[in-house]
Amino acid sequence: MYAALLLVALSFTPKETVLRDVVSVIEVNHMCEKNGSLVFDQIIFWRWVPSESAYRVAGWRILKSVREEAPKQVCREPDGWQPRPKWKGGHAAPLKRHDRGGWWISQWKDERDRVWREVAAPMYRETWTHYDPEVRDRQYIPSNQRMGLRQPKR
Repeated sequence: MYAALLLVALSFTPKETVLRDVVSVIEVNHMCEKNGSLVFDQIIFWRWVPSESAYRVAGWRILKSVREEAPKQVCREPDGWQPRPKWKGGHAAPLKRHDRGGWWISQWKDERDRVWREVAAPMYRETWTHYDPEVRDRQYIPSNQRMGLRQPKR
């Protein structure tokens, strides 16, 4: 009797949806102030736009809990590179998946849209900048006009 009720209850439980996107490049960007202080870590998803012969931002998000420690100065100083904090992965951090053809995969629970997201790209890069590449891309296309990542069906 209880087993039958459990089966009925499970059949009405909504299944988690995974929204999958493919982009051209996944970038992990570390934005630093001129004095070398780390401001934030972010992940940026770039798509190649053939008509512009350029990569454009499809989406981005701040990376959370990706470092074991966060020293004050991690970016370029006049006398060279300061020690970088140890990367531990975490929320949305991309991983190279050999079982997926060597593509880079970023996965996370999107709390705003209440779905699991997965973004895949054949290329990955890590950058350390004194500017925000996502904000700089807005001069070419405003953020509200970007193609963006897939939206869940409502």
